[in-house]
Amino acid sequence: MSETPSGSANKTAPYTSFKSLKTLIASLKEHGIPNRIDRSVLTSFSGVVGTQIMTALRFLELTEDGGHPTESMKRLVEAYGSDDWGGELERVLRSTYEPLFAMDLKTASPKEFADVFRNSYSGTEDVRRKSETFFLNAVRDTRIEVSAYILKKQRPRTSGAARASRKTPRKPASQKTDSNMSGHEAENDGAWAASPYAMLIEILNTEEMSDDEQEAVFTLIRFLKRRDAS
Repeated sequence: MSETPSGSANKTAPYTSFKSLKTLIASLKEHGIPNRIDRSVLTSFSGVVGTQIMTALRFLELTEDGGHPTESMKRLVEAYGSDDWGGELERVLRSTYEPLFAMDLKTASPKEFADVFRNSYSGTEDVRRKSETFFLNAVRDTRIEVSAYILKKQRPRTSGAARASRKTPRKPASQKTDSNMSGHEAENDGAWAASPYAMLIEILNTEEMSDDEQEAVFTLIRFLKRRDAS
């Protein structure tokens, strides 16, 4: 079960939000499918999200070389908004996520699912986590049965900064003195003072955020870092 089809380990599974992909599909259903899907077609998405979507389209075999839509894309777009949507989406998922369907998703454990995902697709831990989220959100639109333990695993995760902030709540400046803070508290307080955008990083780890919202937070963090460096 740990074996994967030849070449699949080199692929990066979709790690954009499934909602972004559906937004594109809805737009193509409304306005028609162009001869080529490139950045000029994805103007409603940020540059980063647009790139992620194009990666997802290639992985799902909805586009081929040069961004040209496949017959699979045309069938999926045609089915959008109809009773055929779930069936067409399931067909796409089963044909492109072969290693995952080689196991019984209905009874697989979260670790088994994660191990197969890790062995089958490339990417950093964060990318793989987002890839897993994309897949699990996609199967919710189909009749594919997935273990409740795996679905439960997809609850929003809290960043380390968030956990630290709950363990050592930030006190108002007027209440902080050298005499009433331990060495550990003083060190934590200094870290907060040195990172005024730490809360932004905490927010960034909220999985409910859309790709566009995450990109906006990234942009703000980069600006604050440049300002602090100047």
